[in-house]
Amino acid sequence: MHPAFTDRELARAFIAKWHLNVPEREAMLRGSLSGSLLVAEICAVVEDRGWYPTDWRPDDDFDGGLIERSDADRYKVYWKVECGVNRFALEAVDEFNSLSEAATDYAVRFFGTSFDGLQIDWKR
Repeated sequence: MHPAFTDRELARAFIAKWHLNVPEREAMLRGSLSGSLLVAEICAVVEDRGWYPTDWRPDDDFDGGLIERSDADRYKVYWKVECGVNRFALEAVDEFNSLSEAATDYAVRFFGTSFDGLQIDWKR
């Protein structure tokens, strides 16, 4: 028997490791993750730590996006792509006046409607 997980706990686990284990997947009552909860949890991480993902920085090698709180009311989303074997290039830096807008842009673009076999419901 798996422990009960709230939708918020599932969203928090997913944004932390981009994966849900079998008990977490079995606990998904609606069969999908809430897009609004993913965004809320990303916002909470950025508010607390200043970055999402927390251990990446713009000069690091990564394929995907990185949110930075650049000051109290400004946020940047860095997008990098792999341009060769273990070579990464900056594709874009988008700036936002709202953390919610930055996190939504990131989540929709990075996770889309499905990630790691999990459906993401952007209507809830």
